[in-house]
Amino acid sequence: MSTPISPIIDFVNLRHWDLVEGRYVISHVKTDHPSLPINKKIVRGESAVGCTIIEQTDDPNKCTLYWIVNVDLKMWLPRGIFDKEMSQMMFRQHISRKREVPREV
Repeated sequence: MSTPISPIIDFVNLRHWDLVEGRYVISHVKTDHPSLPINKKIVRGESAVGCTIIEQTDDPNKCTLYWIVNVDLKMWLPRGIFDKEMSQMMFRQHISRKREVPREV
């Protein structure tokens, strides 16, 4: 049975990044950690293996971002709402984590 829509959902992920063939590759997967126990008031989503790849373009002020996401929200959402919310979340997350990347890539 599906969980009703919850305003609070969290994820606990293990991330690793490396510079591979001139591209930043960031991988992540769901994990458990004793300092972040499950809270019965919050839905714990699960990320299967995922990846972000950032590569240079010909324009030094731009890059190409590939984001591969495989997530189980542990609740049911209509597809239209999921697509809209996921794209907005990805944009907000990208803007909030915007950092300068060294140009020697």
